[in-house]
Amino acid sequence: MTLKAVIQSDVVDVLLNTDDFAESVTYTPVGGVASTFSAIVTHEPLVMGSWTDGEGELHRAMVFVDDANVAAPARGDSISITVGGTAYTYKVDTWAGTLGGWRLASTRISEQELAGDGHRIRRQG
Repeated sequence: MTLKAVIQSDVVDVLLNTDDFAESVTYTPVGGVASTFSAIVTHEPLVMGSWTDGEGELHRAMVFVDDANVAAPARGDSISITVGGTAYTYKVDTWAGTLGGWRLASTRISEQELAGDGHRIRRQG
């Protein structure tokens, strides 16, 4: 077995094991069917932002998935990730192939009306 094959095997057997590093996510391609599998999720630091219709927080997550589970990621695909007991939907922005899988850069945004002033806050969560 080559070193490359050993590393790719370790990615699946160790890194994508929910008893070790991974967590369960649900991936839904645009126009496709949802599937649930293990992925490594890394949350990036929170960013505050302003838009023309309000202010809010931008949450980003880097998600590593096995290419056996996601054959061809696309912008707008959805990833449901549970944070603190609540499931949030992230949208895939960009991706790169690596180590027999995909590294997906994803964001989540929701809008909330503020009472009285008609402004909306976009939040990641």
